[in-house]
Amino acid sequence: MNTTNDGLAEGIRRKETGIAQVSMHDPGFAEHVRGIIEELAASGAIFTSDDVQNRLRIAPFHVNSVGAAMSGAAKRKVITRISYAKSGRACAHARVVGVYVGTQYLEGASR
Repeated sequence: MNTTNDGLAEGIRRKETGIAQVSMHDPGFAEHVRGIIEELAASGAIFTSDDVQNRLRIAPFHVNSVGAAMSGAAKRKVITRISYAKSGRACAHARVVGVYVGTQYLEGASR
């Protein structure tokens, strides 16, 4: 096992680069998916990327597009990951995905 942080740092750099590339590729899709995430976050619903995928009216241009948008929303503190679950989408092969809620609902609960 690699015990240095070199691999981790490179992995983070690649992730950031990938998110930026996916986000810039199709501004129309990025705006559409961002709106869905913000709507779910504002509703107080607990949701995953599966829920976002199910609401899409524009097909993703890349398999990582929704994940990139979820990461971006988490970085902007629109959503907060509260747990993990297995994806219910067959094409996702039961991979583990984050379970999210609108950050404003967590902040309200901690008061």
